[in-house]
Amino acid sequence: RDDQGTVLIRVWNTTNINLAFINVGDTLKVTGVMDVFQGAAQLIPGYPDEIILPGKTARADGSGIAFASMTAVDSSDTLSNFTISLVGVIDEPITAVRIDIPQKWQWSSAPGDLTLGGEGIQGAEISLTVEPIDSIIQIFLTNVSITQGDTATFTWQNLITPGEPINSVFWIRTAGAGGRLKLMSNVPKIPVAGGGRYLIYDLQTNSSEFSGTVTVQGVTTIGAGLLRKTSSSGDSLTTAYIQDESGRGINLFRFGLIDPLLVRGNLVEVSGNVTEFNGVTEIEYTSLTLLLEGTPLPKPIKLTNREVNSSRWDGTLITTEGVILEKFSAGGGTSLEIGDGEGRTTVRVWDTAELDLSEFNENVRIFVEGVGGMFLSNGDTIYQILTTYQDQIQLDPTYTPSLDNVSLWVEPHPFVPDRGETIDIRYNAGAVNNHITIRIFDLGGRLITTLLDENAQLLENTLSWNGRDRLLDRVPLGTYICHLEVVEPVSGKKRTKMAPIVVGTVLNR
Repeated sequence: RDDQGTVLIRVWNTTNINLAFINVGDTLKVTGVMDVFQGAAQLIPGYPDEIILPGKTARADGSGIAFASMTAVDSSDTLSNFTISLVGVIDEPITAVRIDIPQKWQWSSAPGDLTLGGEGIQGAEISLTVEPIDSIIQIFLTNVSITQGDTATFTWQNLITPGEPINSVFWIRTAGAGGRLKLMSNVPKIPVAGGGRYLIYDLQTNSSEFSGTVTVQGVTTIGAGLLRKTSSSGDSLTTAYIQDESGRGINLFRFGLIDPLLVRGNLVEVSGNVTEFNGVTEIEYTSLTLLLEGTPLPKPIKLTNREVNSSRWDGTLITTEGVILEKFSAGGGTSLEIGDGEGRTTVRVWDTAELDLSEFNENVRIFVEGVGGMFLSNGDTIYQILTTYQDQIQLDPTYTPSLDNVSLWVEPHPFVPDRGETIDIRYNAGAVNNHITIRIFDLGGRLITTLLDENAQLLENTLSWNGRDRLLDRVPLGTYICHLEVVEPVSGKKRTKMAPIVVGTVLNR
């Protein structure tokens, strides 16, 4: 909608346009073909570069065609003159490129082992980064200008292939001026020693790149029958999770009787189709083979509560800790909302897991492990940790909430609301879930306004006062008192802090 009217933008799934970067309230620039459906006009974009966020994305984001000089390689081979070519396909130039060396491939990272060539890439600035969790070499190029018809080439020396049959993917991201790096479609996929299985990391990076039957191997992290046993229509189903050496996991799904081979610790090989359901990447599998029983589980990735809330951890074993802020039952399970002072997240325990949660109540601190999960609710993505085994959730016996660290700080100078100024108020809540109240009083003790009245989710936070009272009128000039009250919910103990605030004005001479 703009100030002239409203139009519907229709994006068909077959276009493979990823809309995850768009939120309600964003300003869009859309190019497409006009159509009419049931008497109403609609605009139909067909390509990713036709939907952009001005100032945040550009038409060139994710654009280009890439292909490799080799369509297949042997295992444990040292490649010379391995080249990836990147062709510009629109008139808006690509200004930045990122190429990821696939997992299990090795490269020296020596500057002399990468040669750039072709149009639009002279004078490019190169930087290398090794992603700390995924251990992937990322090659960044800036100061490039690859436009329609240009072909840029990237040629590697001493690139060593994996020592086993596998399918590898060279993920490439491109961006235009003022935009952000975005995954290209149809990136090079290289079978090693005839190929075979894919790494789950690649399936999770962009599931739309994989059509037909794919094969993966992984250790079962959540066995069948612990999340759900039947669908909403009452049909029996299997839903479970596996994780491989790429450090990522994925959901396995199939209608029918619960699969007895999907037991925690079992190493399995699975074949099926990669799909997306409510934001969750899953394999709707058609065959499953048990390779080994009782294998060690992957080490969970330790995250803060805020870091948990990301699609990056979909299907992956993670761990975090925090204070239970809220506990409630809904939809066939129990949800524990936890906070660690930096953010909050949800621990989800399905009733079918049959865990004893009687000790896990509000205001206790827990250590929790599980698989990263998410689901869509009214258009919003809700992130969770799926916990299914009793040993994955434990009380912190050392947790003793304290009011000793409660503090209040106000900027030590007058501020002028008449000029639109505000004043910052910073506080420390002492502990997560302590009840925080911040009020403004005049020197006569009369309440002017209440700025905050809630249970703390963040240990330290900053808010501002605009110099207005409860009725949103500007307060008279003078000195006011900022009053902080913190109450520890279990003991009922209270701590207060006060600080003066001076409301001033600018005198005309």
